[in-house]
Amino acid sequence: MDDSIHDLALDELHEVRKLVKAELAEQYKKTKPFRMEPVDNDTLLYIYDNMAIEDMQYAVETYGEDAVNSWLFEMDKVKQRRKLA
Repeated sequence: MDDSIHDLALDELHEVRKLVKAELAEQYKKTKPFRMEPVDNDTLLYIYDNMAIEDMQYAVETYGEDAVNSWLFEMDKVKQRRKLA
């Protein structure tokens, strides 16, 4: 059985949405999010040092393993810089 025209149109809209989302993410990569203040490193290090396993699992489920690993790596670098200073 063939797909209906509505299914085809919806599939095409999803593809366009993905492309637009990727382009916007690239275009605004270094821009501060709307109505959000940046979090200072002291707060981030406190969160990093006090994360429970459940918190880590939630972060991986929410943001993905690559994003969490990248954040953990960045926090390790910040911690190392503070030890050297």
